[in-house]
Amino acid sequence: MKYTLNTDIFDKNLSQELNNVIETRKDSFVNGMVYKLTVSFHVDLLHDQRFEDFVVPIKSNTNKNKKKDIINELLSFQLKELEQVLNNNGIEIYNATIQGNYLEAINIIKIQISEDTSEPTFTGRGKNKRRMKCFSIIPSIPYIQDKSSNILSEIYAKRIYDEILDKQNKVID
Repeated sequence: MKYTLNTDIFDKNLSQELNNVIETRKDSFVNGMVYKLTVSFHVDLLHDQRFEDFVVPIKSNTNKNKKKDIINELLSFQLKELEQVLNNNGIEIYNATIQGNYLEAINIIKIQISEDTSEPTFTGRGKNKRRMKCFSIIPSIPYIQDKSSNILSEIYAKRIYDEILDKQNKVID
């Protein structure tokens, strides 16, 4: 199920907006089924001044002087708030991701809730055995794609170059 909220990542009422949407569509979720949450926001917001101004109610032990720490703290806070809304509505989430991507507009949030078909991993023993939760914060999908593409092209170029040198050395011998 895909939902589009007309707001941005800096909205302090983002969780309430999702709650309003979920309450009207509660019937489309199967009780006892595990779901995966993906939240997408416009990647250009990473350069917005509002990151500096947003006050996260729950403080963490990160260094507030670095911009990436401020960004990660805000994204982590919003992701946990949205996950809590789903849990309060009886929707089990064990895999949640928040990611920056190029969307149609800067002032929208796309939320996708899909069935989690991954093999569950458990922690603890005996009565303390619980399913592990995975939260992913990816501030910029385009940056990650660019970086991984460059690294892979370097690896392949080196491999091809080494093969050419090996062939030349065999011809010379």
